[in-house]
Amino acid sequence: MSRVVWPVLIGLLLTTACTDDDPDGTPDPDAATAPDGTTGPDAADAIDDRLPWGTPTLLPAASNDRRNRDASLSPDGLELYFTAYFEDGTGGKEIHRAVRSAVGAPWGTATRVEELHGGGVSNWGSRLSADGRTIYFASDRDGGDDRWLDIYAATRSGPGAPWGAPAPVPALHGDYNEFMASPCDGGARFVLSSQRGDDGGIKLYEVIGDQVRALDELNDPSPLFVDSTPFLSEDCLTLHFASERNGGRFQIYVARRDAANQPFGQPEWLDLGFGTDELTSPWVSADRRHLLVTRWTGSRSVADVYEAFR
Repeated sequence: MSRVVWPVLIGLLLTTACTDDDPDGTPDPDAATAPDGTTGPDAADAIDDRLPWGTPTLLPAASNDRRNRDASLSPDGLELYFTAYFEDGTGGKEIHRAVRSAVGAPWGTATRVEELHGGGVSNWGSRLSADGRTIYFASDRDGGDDRWLDIYAATRSGPGAPWGAPAPVPALHGDYNEFMASPCDGGARFVLSSQRGDDGGIKLYEVIGDQVRALDELNDPSPLFVDSTPFLSEDCLTLHFASERNGGRFQIYVARRDAANQPFGQPEWLDLGFGTDELTSPWVSADRRHLLVTRWTGSRSVADVYEAFR
């Protein structure tokens, strides 16, 4: 289908490039030692992902008087990436990064990631590969006057190194709005939130090479309810995402499967104790002990990043 514009849906999605009124830690004693000598989460130390989370607390490095969302950490736990809104009130967004010297140390001041900056366009919804050498994000830099969103990727030589020039990901770049892509299996697979369906709804899709499958077992059947901001574990078996299926308010859900070639099971609501506040953009560390999530308040006029541990 052609790129369908549903302004109401896109506004409800958590703010794409619309108006400014739209929405869209603690040291780990069990952390593994990374190759560079720092400590960070490791999948080999992963705990049961059904254990309850502790009480979420505000993450100051990604929370201020601007709206901040879509946070994630590098594999060594020393870089924090998130989306921050432009200060000019246009609704534009850019990817920011804060760094720290060790896990548990204070975060430095976040700054825009200049290598990913597109010059007056929106760049947002970043996800890192499991090795931290590739970053995927949505951008409207190649959309012409229509300013459509597609998925781009940039690579780097190692932790902390500068990012190379972003390039479109062919399988995630086409005649649709693509909002966020989460990789697994070394980038061989993705779960994507996209507006590529015939009804123009914003839903979840699994992409393997040039094959695309709508995750109908997870997507709410109504095109009016958004399913978005996916985070997929590196083994491709656990998917966290946000959905409006509960009365039109974004909440976090978790779905699991036994093998990567199988459908996901029934999604389960993740109760983080926020009541009716809206939540999007979940991220979980490889050891399943650290959670980041975006909390929306004030009728989606305020967005801050929270973290929880287990």
